[in-house]
Amino acid sequence: MSYKALTLAWLCAGAAALSPAVSQAAPPTASQIETAIKGVLTDQTVAAPTAPKVSEANGACNSKLIQFVDTPLAVHYNQYGQFRAPLNGGDGILAVGNCRHLYFELGSSKATGYTLYMGKISGSTLSQGFPGSQTGKIQSTEIMGPEIVLGLQGPANTSDSVQLWVYLTD
Repeated sequence: MSYKALTLAWLCAGAAALSPAVSQAAPPTASQIETAIKGVLTDQTVAAPTAPKVSEANGACNSKLIQFVDTPLAVHYNQYGQFRAPLNGGDGILAVGNCRHLYFELGSSKATGYTLYMGKISGSTLSQGFPGSQTGKIQSTEIMGPEIVLGLQGPANTSDSVQLWVYLTD
């Protein structure tokens, strides 16, 4: 046991709690204790933390309706029967800002189900999928992350026309 560790053990646990050989040693002086504590506090090498990327959603949720009802969404399910709805007009990854609730409905289509992904999705991903079945009813969920993706499931390698709307609110 190093002198620094012995001194800290002496301070924390007391001489009686230490092994017999150590408990017979003379207690350290105040100067030895101060030097040991300073040494322990300054001798440790700690890796500098990586600064996190912080994104802030400003202001209240501006309620948002995204709809493919007036003009249905042209869908082509891939070989696995999956399609990502382009909720943001592009790759489908929608930043939700301060919105905390989501409602959506799938109209009649070949879609057999959906998976709503929430979390940090763009770039490196850490998210969770919440699957559901096509019920023709309005779905409602709390938003639990900064981004969402709505994936549809249907017959593999088929095309479809889907009426869909998504409403984000406080």
